Amino acid sequence: MTEKFSWFSISEASKYLGVHFTTLRRWSDEGLIEFVRTPGGKRKYQKSTLDEFINQYKAKTKESMELATLQEAAILKTRETMQNIKISERGWYNKLSAEQRSGMRGTGNRLVALMLQYSAREENNEVFLQQAKQISKHYGEICHSLGLSITECVQTFLLFRQPMLNSIHETGSLQSVGDQENQRIFERMNLFLDEILVTMVDEYNNITI
Repeated sequence: MTEKFSWFSISEASKYLGVHFTTLRRWSDEGLIEFVRTPGGKRKYQKSTLDEFINQYKAKTKESMELATLQEAAILKTRETMQNIKISERGWYNKLSAEQRSGMRGTGNRLVALMLQYSAREENNEVFLQQAKQISKHYGEICHSLGLSITECVQTFLLFRQPMLNSIHETGSLQSVGDQENQRIFERMNLFLDEILVTMVDEYNNITI
């Protein structure tokens, strides 16, 4: 078999493209990259197909690929931190239904993505903040429905805030930019999270009134 027709597993293909395997799986499910399944259900990618994708989408998707990779790394790091602090032992967490827990994991991942999209742009980034505010309003509703005080509501948010910021730093994702740009990105991240917190508290108070 020549190199042109080599077949890669999903982990090999993701390394070849320089993205996380979950990103490649999502692109595959969206029909951006063709693949075949083995009799055992494993995904296989042809090298020529991967090369075609790189040539076709490289210029258009360079930024989105970098953000997607950063997003996956940040989510995994945040999830690891949550396990280390034993979030499942927190009283408020055990008040959540299985459906609510699943929903909050999904919206939490979405918040990370929106924060990165917002922080990576100096202009035309307001749409990402507005989408995030809708999520934070829902968080305010959940906190109120669980009977948490406003102080507990804020404490819950802060429990997630620092790991989210730390995950960006610890993955080394900003090492390729200069110190000045690095600082601007972190300032935008903090501004984004400040707005999310204020929106959540406002929604909580509006329900209480």
